[in-house]
Amino acid sequence: DAMWTLRGFAACVLIAWLKKAIRIAAIFCAERAVCGSASWGTAIVFLASLEGATVVPLTPGHLGIFEATAAAVYSTYGRPMEDG
Repeated sequence: DAMWTLRGFAACVLIAWLKKAIRIAAIFCAERAVCGSASWGTAIVFLASLEGATVVPLTPGHLGIFEATAAAVYSTYGRPMEDG
């Protein structure tokens, strides 16, 4: 019933935004650890692309979707796959 009050709704929206921010920060940290440099814009585009790619269940358990999304985003932004 907390969702139906304004305060409960605001808390749910805040938690959802915090979850997205933490995921973007995790992608940024992983990119920085693997490649040595990172971009917040690339992390945001990567998360948006990943969520868009997993909307339709094309493979069982989304097998390979993460890897294909990473390859597509990072090659689009000019990062060769040999770098990490």
